[in-house]
Amino acid sequence: MSKFQPATNPNHIANQRLALHGTISSNVVGVITQTLNFRPDSAADWSSFAALYDEFRVVAVRLSLIPYQQGTVTAINGLVVVTFDNNENAALGSVDEALDSETARILPSIWYANQSKVEQISFARPSAGKNTEIPWQTTAAPATCLGAVKMYSSALSTSVQYFTYTMEYFVQFRLRK
Repeated sequence: MSKFQPATNPNHIANQRLALHGTISSNVVGVITQTLNFRPDSAADWSSFAALYDEFRVVAVRLSLIPYQQGTVTAINGLVVVTFDNNENAALGSVDEALDSETARILPSIWYANQSKVEQISFARPSAGKNTEIPWQTTAAPATCLGAVKMYSSALSTSVQYFTYTMEYFVQFRLRK
């Protein structure tokens, strides 16, 4: 079955990978406060899937970061915290707030020759235990989908591009029940 062929069985769940690409920069006061929402509607293939299916849910994401300032001596290096929030799309306000998360990953904003060229961080929504059912969202209103990968860093160089990223969304689609 083609990935763009609609399912005829209303119980069929189509598993798809959608991707989004962008850049992450510090702002005019040297802060990175990036929120990558679990809204795959910005991905190139979204409209094709939304035309075929009524509902979706994001079950996991993989963030691939590539340093833009690798080995630089002009941009300030600092601590970048990357975290996953299953329930909230609001941006982080401090490094301390980011570090409070159980999923916090700490990276430098500038990588050097002995570090990997690509940092991959995967997050999956909880799927076992109490109150962990992943809710289905309507493809007509993807803005209602909660959850995000968040980044925070401060005391960096101002208005500098630090990373190029690819966010891969692992999405399930189905017909409305």
